[in-house]
Amino acid sequence: MQILGMKTEITNLQKEAYTWEKILREKPDYRDGWLQLAALYYELGNKNLAKQALSQAKTLDPTSEVVAGVEKLLAD
Repeated sequence: MQILGMKTEITNLQKEAYTWEKILREKPDYRDGWLQLAALYYELGNKNLAKQALSQAKTLDPTSEVVAGVEKLLAD
């Protein structure tokens, strides 16, 4: 049963990531959306995509303490 619960959680995370991807296609300058997507990719185990999303957020707001904080959380 635990495996099925985990699979459902991953599916929900994937759906949420897809939703954020769609939002960001329409609003690519939404820094917090990129941060949310980075966190979701990280939770899904895709560190490369997490770093790419974080990079987008950092490009939009390079001096943000929030971005720097997320960067520390996602660091290897």
